[in-house]
Amino acid sequence: MRLLYWYTRFLDVNGNPRKYHGLDDFELNLSTDTKYHFDENTYELLHEPYRTPLPKYFWGNQPLYNFCAISGQNGTGKSTVIHTILSTLQELFNRELNSQNETVFIIQNSKESVLFHLKGSNNKPSEIKSSFTQLCLPQGKLTLYEKHLKIIDGVKLIYFTNNLSESDDDRYHSSNQQPHARANFIYDCSLSGTIRHDSNDDNNSDSQQDLLRTYFVNEYYKQVKFVCDSTQAEYLSLLNQRQLRIPVPKQLSITIRANNNEHKDRFDFSQVIKDQKDSSEKIVYCLCVSCFYTLLDNLGHNYNENKIAILPSQIKIPNSASFEEFRPLFETVYFNLRHGYLVPPQNELRNKCLSFVYFVCNSKEQIKQFDWSQSNLKALEKGLPFTFTVPVHESNNDWLIEFMERYRQTCVPYYFLDFSWGLSSGENNLLRLFSSLFYAFDFSRSNLYNWFAGERRNKCDSVILLIDEADLSYHPEWQRQLIQILAAFLPLEFGNCGIDDLQLILTTHSPLLLGDFPSNNVTYLGESNKKEKNTDRLNTFGQNIHTILKDSFFLENGTIGAFAADKINKTAEKLRDKDNLTPEDLKECKTIIDLVAPGILKSKLIELYEETEAGGKESMKQRMKKYAKRLQPDELETFIKVLEEEKRTKNDKN
Repeated sequence: MRLLYWYTRFLDVNGNPRKYHGLDDFELNLSTDTKYHFDENTYELLHEPYRTPLPKYFWGNQPLYNFCAISGQNGTGKSTVIHTILSTLQELFNRELNSQNETVFIIQNSKESVLFHLKGSNNKPSEIKSSFTQLCLPQGKLTLYEKHLKIIDGVKLIYFTNNLSESDDDRYHSSNQQPHARANFIYDCSLSGTIRHDSNDDNNSDSQQDLLRTYFVNEYYKQVKFVCDSTQAEYLSLLNQRQLRIPVPKQLSITIRANNNEHKDRFDFSQVIKDQKDSSEKIVYCLCVSCFYTLLDNLGHNYNENKIAILPSQIKIPNSASFEEFRPLFETVYFNLRHGYLVPPQNELRNKCLSFVYFVCNSKEQIKQFDWSQSNLKALEKGLPFTFTVPVHESNNDWLIEFMERYRQTCVPYYFLDFSWGLSSGENNLLRLFSSLFYAFDFSRSNLYNWFAGERRNKCDSVILLIDEADLSYHPEWQRQLIQILAAFLPLEFGNCGIDDLQLILTTHSPLLLGDFPSNNVTYLGESNKKEKNTDRLNTFGQNIHTILKDSFFLENGTIGAFAADKINKTAEKLRDKDNLTPEDLKECKTIIDLVAPGILKSKLIELYEETEAGGKESMKQRMKKYAKRLQPDELETFIKVLEEEKRTKNDKN
């Protein structure tokens, strides 16, 4: 399924036009070969072929179909466009149209192209003039249109943003009918949606007490799955051969937090740690004890109101890092004053803790191979934070994945470990993007299906990937490479999942990203809040960033900083006002000019300064010679061309 065109007009409950988050309406052309336009006055859908249609596989291998960008200033409604598409298609998937907006969009499948007309609160009996098969949908239940709406069921929407926003949180709550299921129609990778998903997926209501900690642990787990997956390693190797490098870390640092639990006074922790035979046993022992205290914290917080006895009066912490000794300790947490035993949730939690302890107790030989310093080990003996490093290597990857899986299931919401890749925030955000795309389908093949009300609908044969603020937090070099990396990565990731078509729609402020999009693939949301016509804009593909900034991002006042521009303009004004210029003003102007970066602008200011300082006594020819000497070779060439053009113009007039 391909989405070829989208138009939405925002209406109030009475069907009258309204402004919503900076927009009256918007229009997206998402086809590779045809431009569409819906005329809301004549109710006619116009279309014409592009003068330069994109060749097949322009963006990359199967299943890539098309990439499209939405650009504009802050407040012009870019995020609103993304949210409107998500919420509208979600309503159609749920078979209940609640939106009051009027929407027209075209979907193409293997058999035909279908025009969907969602009337919203517009009750006028108007049919769109079009050659397409047309489906007009009113507000309310859509059970009568089941046959036609099945075309929607085969698409998976994947939404990603690194921006944490209230609007994302509101959209998540309003559109997710199954908040505990990852296999929703919308796979929500927004920062807000991921935080909500992770806390719900832990099946522990109290995990919401520490949403961010739960998010971080689950995020590291997903990234470990991505980094350590053997298939992904092959994909990343292929990308590296093309000089396309995703920031994949080489090691994971794991820190055991300080042993400051309220129960620590029950035994001499430091002495027992020192008594362990070797370093790996010290680490294993500390992990087991921390896990036990985590179980106490979970039971004590969650179940004391139900009169659960946490422990018998006596407690004996083992003296060695062995599962045989730790198991009886965990089994002392056994009874409820009402029932005389642990109820199922408590028993399940205790069993998960035992599973974690069993795993780490059998990992001593593996842990011996990891890296830590002797000074760090001394800190562990004192009950201070201790960090060991696990290299990302095929000999460690399976262990690391299982360790993270058991840990995240055991410790919600009381965590005793911290993790770090040692990446910058931008690198980590980029890693989050690719691990989220990997996790969308590869983690669970059930996500290849769309589910509704607990039942599987259709297998997904197409993906629409929507990325809001695609350039957020990325270094310019990552922005420059992002589209090329996505074009190479997405076919690898989704090509083996039975996906036939994949589209990317993103919003951006980056001229580096926009320079990778042909003009037909860019929608501009201008200052007037009206949809701009693509034909009125420049050809962005391969264009230099200064031109894109001025034309596509509406920087009519130039592409240098506003503060610097103001200082430079005022300096020029002072130098031109020779009659009122004081020696102090002249000195200040000289200081400002010295600060300006080399180039034509600085040369022009110097010329103006020297002319003012000399009192205009030098001849024009002398001043031009001085000016020319200060120019770089490429600037001099431009200067000469300007003079020659002026000379030709003057001769033509004569």
